[in-house]
Amino acid sequence: MKSTLPCLALMCISLTIPCAAQSDQPSGVVSPTALRALADQLFKQSKSIHHRHPSKEEQAYSDSVQARLNAAETAGEEALTHGYFSAAESHFRDAINARPSADDYCKLGETIAGQGRAVEAIEAYRKGIYEAPDYGMGHSVPTAEEVLEAQQGKPKMHLCQQPESWMKYALLLSQTNQQVEAIRIYQKAFPVVPGITERTITRFPDASTLAPRGFQASVHIALGLCATFGGGSDKAMTEFAKARQLEPASSLTNYYYEYGWQRLAPAVRAKYGTPQQAKAALQKAVKMGKGDVKLAAAKALKSFS
Repeated sequence: MKSTLPCLALMCISLTIPCAAQSDQPSGVVSPTALRALADQLFKQSKSIHHRHPSKEEQAYSDSVQARLNAAETAGEEALTHGYFSAAESHFRDAINARPSADDYCKLGETIAGQGRAVEAIEAYRKGIYEAPDYGMGHSVPTAEEVLEAQQGKPKMHLCQQPESWMKYALLLSQTNQQVEAIRIYQKAFPVVPGITERTITRFPDASTLAPRGFQASVHIALGLCATFGGGSDKAMTEFAKARQLEPASSLTNYYYEYGWQRLAPAVRAKYGTPQQAKAALQKAVKMGKGDVKLAAAKALKSFS
């Protein structure tokens, strides 16, 4: 049995959704599946009626979806910040049910990975990077090159626009022995990592030449840079410390260890090391480094305080 909701119908179409009595939803509550189907129809029709102001019913529905989306995303981010991965997963699933987006699929992948379910996490990341629909939420129009890459089955950078999510996906792939795909994702996202310039790129080795541990260390450094330029110095230092733990003898990881330490609030620095340890990391970077890494470390050492 079907029930029609004419108050939510657009001009010239009649939208039908399953009756609440046929589902597990409480009486009078429309199922998330039905709401998603309705959202799809509304979105498709909006392209042909964009010149017309929405009706009060349409606007009310849109406002309701947006409010639900905002609440779910805010709660998900808060839970994720505190490491409550199970709760964060639930919130981001609610956000996707309200309105699917590439970034929320990537956040969902992060929450699932935090619970140790790598296969499911990879699938969520892939939905965000390869498959997530563009619901007109500000994603850029793909270039001709990106269209060609999409036809060839390559990832579309314009979907999930957060390089941090791409790097976390690359790290997960590497940790599950999918190194070739991990390198491809890393190389695609690396040039748009905040703080990366032509000069800093030359400090990083070619990812395809690195063993998995060295590759993962480079990913952690990129994640640290994402956090640094996102205003999260403590979070950034955690990533730089992970990189140094993976490759303690690397000039690059030692350089960025001190780089992150210097950007911490003085009261937080002791959590990650003493001034002597930070200076020793720079000295090691100078001793073992070559080219740009050696020069950058030497410059930092001269101004160390």
